Amino acid sequence: MGRWSNESFTMLLKMLKEELLPDEADLPNTYYGAKKVIRNLGLSYERIDACRNDCMLYWKEDKLLILVKFVANPD
Repeated sequence: MGRWSNESFTMLLKMLKEELLPDEADLPNTYYGAKKVIRNLGLSYERIDACRNDCMLYWKEDKLLILVKFVANPD
């Protein structure tokens, strides 16, 4: 999920539960738990690769490209 590790996403869930949400909020405790909820709701996601500078998605007709089509920041 957006380059988050499983551990860091679990830490985010813990922080949200402890610091932000009311006590009665029903939020999963772990990354795995969150994925399970999403799957049980019938939702899915598709992983789409991006260039390392996030200037292009390798998706649809660009899925098999090796190099970006343009350079947003030529540095």
